[in-house]
Amino acid sequence: MILADGIGGIKGGEVASKIAVNTVVSLIDQEIKDTIDTLDEETLKVNLTYYYQEANKAILVESLNNPDLKDMGTTMTTVVIRGRRLFICHM
Repeated sequence: MILADGIGGIKGGEVASKIAVNTVVSLIDQEIKDTIDTLDEETLKVNLTYYYQEANKAILVESLNNPDLKDMGTTMTTVVIRGRRLFICHM
């Protein structure tokens, strides 16, 4: 599950949240979709951290390419539930 919310009052928050979610979902689908339930915890943490870094880069690139969105930002929380374990990643 992923929830993102653009930073209120700042132009482009909606754009930033869409970029963030799309980036993370795309990377999960490409890289770990079929193995997410069996990855060891450390690998899952490393992957989620990397996906968040890539989302941040994608937002930065878009803001640099579009001056109207230069201050855009978002919060995002991803939750992975595996059995009785819960993994949370937040930015």
